[in-house]
Amino acid sequence: MSLKIASRLIILISVALGVLFVANQKYSFVGNYGLNRELGALLSTRQRHAQVTLRGDGDSCLPPKTAIVFQDMHDGDKKTVREDGDHLVIEPYGNDEKWTVKAKLDKPNCRAMVDFRVPGKPSPPPTDLLLSIWIEFRIPSEGEVISKNTIEFTDPSGKLNPDPTFPLNTWVMLLKNQGTGSTQ
Repeated sequence: MSLKIASRLIILISVALGVLFVANQKYSFVGNYGLNRELGALLSTRQRHAQVTLRGDGDSCLPPKTAIVFQDMHDGDKKTVREDGDHLVIEPYGNDEKWTVKAKLDKPNCRAMVDFRVPGKPSPPPTDLLLSIWIEFRIPSEGEVISKNTIEFTDPSGKLNPDPTFPLNTWVMLLKNQGTGSTQ
């Protein structure tokens, strides 16, 4: 295994464990959005020697004051998601549907229990789903690190799948250059 591949593997494992060493400095990030923004910049320096502590204590889970466009992999359409205080607001995007879902956001963990059974929403799940906001990084061999959010849905009740951690659906954030009109 080459040194370059081994370095990337160590970074991915370290990020998953919540620790990364870069330039012999300790870094701490608050919330997913803080991590997304700052860790992406940090990784783009290609330095590998500081400790990063991942924690959430109330910062934004998504870019603040912005409606983010996501591709819904299950429904095959797009949704916008934005933070509004301590809530997430989810709405359809790029179609004629008219509905709004508002869910209480657990900011330290960037999670929310979501009830899609609202007027106008076609084919909602029969139970509340746990929404978890994730961060993905792409570390190219050259250039800047690219990051985006994904949203994973699971069913803690076990009604749709007996495994409460099994991913039922994933929404992938679309970037501006993907033609969505997203403000991200």
